[in-house]
Amino acid sequence: MATGAIGITVGNPTDVVKVKMQGQGVDVLEGRPKKYSGTLDCYMKCYQEGGIGKLWTGWSPNVVRNSVMNAAELAAYD
Repeated sequence: MATGAIGITVGNPTDVVKVKMQGQGVDVLEGRPKKYSGTLDCYMKCYQEGGIGKLWTGWSPNVVRNSVMNAAELAAYD
């Protein structure tokens, strides 16, 4: 469980960017322009909107999810 918590702590900014980039697909379908031109643009705009803490939005639910997932995978695979 600890490795899951450590892993998502390091990887949470990437998860936030992934979700934001996926969410802009709905905007395009509804005729609105894309908010982000690419991954680095999304990182920069998140940082500009809310500082470094914005990149760790949703950290606590992600820690729980990833910790449980890692523990289950360890039990199932090993």
